[in-house]
Amino acid sequence: MPAAKLPFHVPIPSSSIIVTRPILDKAKARKLKCNYELLMTQRYTSTLNILRVGSGNFGGAVVFPGGKLEEQSDYKLASKYVDGNIDSQTALKICSLRETFEETGLDLLQGLKNDSTNATGSGSVDIGTHKDAQYNNKKGIFSINDLSLFAHWITPTHIPKRFDTYFYMLNLPQELELDSSNQEDQNMHNLIHHQIYKSNDSYKLQSNEVVKLFWSTPGQYLDDFHSNKENKIILYPPQYYMLNAIAQFATFQELKKYVDTHSHLVEPITPALLKQKPPPSSDGNRDAEAKKKQQKQQVLLFNGDYQYPGHTSQSPIIESSTPNAPSKSTSADNAAQPLHRIYLNAGMHKLRLVENMGKIPQRLHSPHAQQSVHALACSSST
Repeated sequence: MPAAKLPFHVPIPSSSIIVTRPILDKAKARKLKCNYELLMTQRYTSTLNILRVGSGNFGGAVVFPGGKLEEQSDYKLASKYVDGNIDSQTALKICSLRETFEETGLDLLQGLKNDSTNATGSGSVDIGTHKDAQYNNKKGIFSINDLSLFAHWITPTHIPKRFDTYFYMLNLPQELELDSSNQEDQNMHNLIHHQIYKSNDSYKLQSNEVVKLFWSTPGQYLDDFHSNKENKIILYPPQYYMLNAIAQFATFQELKKYVDTHSHLVEPITPALLKQKPPPSSDGNRDAEAKKKQQKQQVLLFNGDYQYPGHTSQSPIIESSTPNAPSKSTSADNAAQPLHRIYLNAGMHKLRLVENMGKIPQRLHSPHAQQSVHALACSSST
């Protein structure tokens, strides 16, 4: 029996995966001051100045591959790799791998170890658009436990269609880190290695959802977002926030170590929308121009910000006459109040993250932790 359709106000369980691959060209890595790249995809939209064939969730935005949990197929597929009862986290991890396969053709499931003693061996598993995929009882180069939880975002309640999304991270291994004496591992690595380094043109992008695939460093994604060029990318606040966090790690080894040791600290992030009240004009009426300008400027608040609501489960829309975005330099007012927010101008085309309560990764993984208000502010350039 198919699962009942969830009402819009109930977050839809979903998952995404942040895949990193090493930059093999050491000179390039030194130039970029980063030795890894991240996989992201661009969704179809009816407003992109490129191929337009439809629209979907996050239209036009550059996002990490992923999608909603399909309970029947994801739990069934998980049973091929995990012995015994399948918990929700395992099913969500499988969901992120399945969605990556369906959206891009990158089949990371081929590299997944199968430790299940009651797996039935090879067999066809229905995973959506690729119904003929074969998964065998085999050893792979990574296990389901190598997908570490990086973040957990829940869409605010003022948005009609909400998602309860878990973001996992998988750091793909380098060839030199493998045991060269294990031919099975070497063959599996070569297969995955070929997939992640092949030309983007040879990926099998989902025809009704994904228009483009990228491998870039977190810093390059942020530069492309802040660019004034016509081909600038669109980032939504969760991806923008996470890229700012990831960009603080220059090597995938440091990133992996941090994520592996902090995944158990991940807490849900549910932003609250702060709507600015336009200032009154000299005659006591709302100034039309000021109102128009303020309507283009909104603020997303996160745990710890001095204006974030105490009761977070409903994530209400808050109205305030507080002046909008502070200057880039930390003023006395900014230093006196804990800030943890994203300023939105012109919709999603201009975002700015301001956080003066501690380093972004700490706030990402433990938003309720007590942090020094006087710690170094982390702000992205506009």
